[in-house]
Amino acid sequence: MHFHKNVIFKLLFIFITFYIIFNLYIKNLNSYISNYLQNKNNNFLLYSKIFKISKKKNFYKNKIIDILLNHNYNLSKFILKPGDLIINKNNLIFYHRSFNYIKKIDKNLIIKIKFKNNKLYKIINICKNKKINKILINPIIINLINYDKKSNINYCNFIFNINIFPRILLDILILIEDKNFYNHYGINFKSIIRALLQNIYKLKFMQGASTITQQLSRNIFLNNKKNIIRKLKEIFISFCIEKNINKNRIIELYLNKVFLGQSGNIKINGFYLASLYYYNKYIYELNINELIILVSMLKGLNYNPIRNYNLSLNRRNMILLKLKNNDLINEKLYYQLINKKIKINLNNKIKNKYWCYTSKVYKEIKDIKYDFNFNNNYEIFSNIDILKYNSFKKSINIFNKKNNYKNFDFLSIMVNKRGKLINLFYSLNFNIINNINKIYKKKHIGSLIKPILNSIILDVPFNFRLDTNIPNNKLYIEDNNNKWIPKNHNEFYSNNVTLLDSLINSLNIPYINIGYYIGLKNVLKKIYYFLEDKNIFKLNNDSIFIGSLDLSIIELSQIYQTIYNNGNLIKIGSIKYIIDNNNNIIYSNKYNIFKKIISNRSCLLTLYNMKKVTELGTAVKLNKFNFLNIFSKTGTTKNYINNWFIGIDGEDICIIWIGNYNNIKNFNFKPINIYFEYLNNYKYNLKNIL
Repeated sequence: MHFHKNVIFKLLFIFITFYIIFNLYIKNLNSYISNYLQNKNNNFLLYSKIFKISKKKNFYKNKIIDILLNHNYNLSKFILKPGDLIINKNNLIFYHRSFNYIKKIDKNLIIKIKFKNNKLYKIINICKNKKINKILINPIIINLINYDKKSNINYCNFIFNINIFPRILLDILILIEDKNFYNHYGINFKSIIRALLQNIYKLKFMQGASTITQQLSRNIFLNNKKNIIRKLKEIFISFCIEKNINKNRIIELYLNKVFLGQSGNIKINGFYLASLYYYNKYIYELNINELIILVSMLKGLNYNPIRNYNLSLNRRNMILLKLKNNDLINEKLYYQLINKKIKINLNNKIKNKYWCYTSKVYKEIKDIKYDFNFNNNYEIFSNIDILKYNSFKKSINIFNKKNNYKNFDFLSIMVNKRGKLINLFYSLNFNIINNINKIYKKKHIGSLIKPILNSIILDVPFNFRLDTNIPNNKLYIEDNNNKWIPKNHNEFYSNNVTLLDSLINSLNIPYINIGYYIGLKNVLKKIYYFLEDKNIFKLNNDSIFIGSLDLSIIELSQIYQTIYNNGNLIKIGSIKYIIDNNNNIIYSNKYNIFKKIISNRSCLLTLYNMKKVTELGTAVKLNKFNFLNIFSKTGTTKNYINNWFIGIDGEDICIIWIGNYNNIKNFNFKPINIYFEYLNNYKYNLKNIL
């Protein structure tokens, strides 16, 4: 009897202990899930710039086609739905997508553009049979951002409102995945028992009997490993989810979070992203057959038609039969769809998430003095030009085929005169986590200091002109027992050389003499006016005069933006507008002049000198594009560790750096070759002279 009492006591103790631990676990789990589901973050949908096709501008046919194709318009035989495009010899027709951008763009427009000698001649609204002067092309989504100010940025995590998804998609999901969704509390016990019996019969964990809530818990908090521990966690988490949010919020999160495939190292989460990846269309543009294909992929990666066409086809047909039997489609539509082949229009551009550019947007968001409301979605309209970005990427691909760049990095920036950031690109193998800080890392700028010194010295109008003679004798400099014997790269020395020829031939000795004339402190003071960085004054090395100055590529572009803009500094920015859920502008960057740094005369003479570098100096290969006024300068540092190029084509300032953060010598790679390929792709082939 005493023995039985001890056993009962121990069992009771174990039960109470387990009960307490289990309750603490559930309480902590519920608290964690509750905090997550409250989603106290700001969600930003990041768009590219909006293109305006106008009669006033000299648009070529190739340019307009490129705009439409890069903005997810698809070649078609018929104009039936938004995004369809037909190209003929002397005209093109497209179904214009509606889009809200502060002011509403007309909906359901079918546009015809006529060409004469390959140039835009007429824009016609076919629906109204009326000529129009311009048409705005809706931007594309370049990234989805979800972040809070206390943590790091989190990409590809935007939560789209449930109203954006077609109603038929919700009906299909609930019928196929969880027909009792609105009648259970996260768990369907009948299905669990049925699956359990099936697994016992097969002696294998084959069926999981997951509800939509369970699938959501797995996609957010767990993994896809099939074992009993994960299944129990899934059940507990599902109860917590159902306790904290309503059914509409659950299905909304499911539509945005569910895993639908992989593209390289990019996970395709959610139906919105999946529609862009598999069909190159927005979710609300998909037909019922395309929606069913996406739903069929929920079964697993093997049901992806790219991997296993027949398995995907069988799954599609099974779903169609269920839809017919449940009166979601009629018999006529069923027989139309059952005989259709599965077609995928894979959009590999989804791999390119514009990480580098997005990192700059993120920095600007953090600096905006605005109290963003939690749980709200915001839309950011940026300045990134998709055509130029893709042309530049293509140029790097061409360059890479000709050279083995395996051990080297590329970094480039493109800004316009008004300070708008057009492009920011870092390496084809850019990894956001490991390399984001490298974008802002300071590096020796080499001979790109020389046009800057030109602009400073020419700001003294009565003492210096381009024909002013500068000493070019050999120098032997000794200061505090430090010996320095600078050299010209071409070993050319003379008594004097003009300021004009000093830059054309990139001579070092004249610029050291110019630096001594201005004075190191005055040079640093002027650079401080450009950048407002007090760390500049810590520098105390005369070799700054020939390029040992460390600047980031963004700082360097800020200086050249000012020179190109007649000495008027406009702070470089990536964001144009931010709007809230109600279509109200909550932030707008007007890109106004911040301050005047140097005179108009100084800037014009410096640019003229840079034009002569293109015509006669180290950038003569760019004379192929003599229909453009190209201002340029090349630059390198010791042992060719840093290789620079700046080119201004009359429209944008482009700076390119090639090097290696491990300081490996690089003798072969010239960034001017990338710029040459870019001009060839974008300016020359598209005939984009606007």
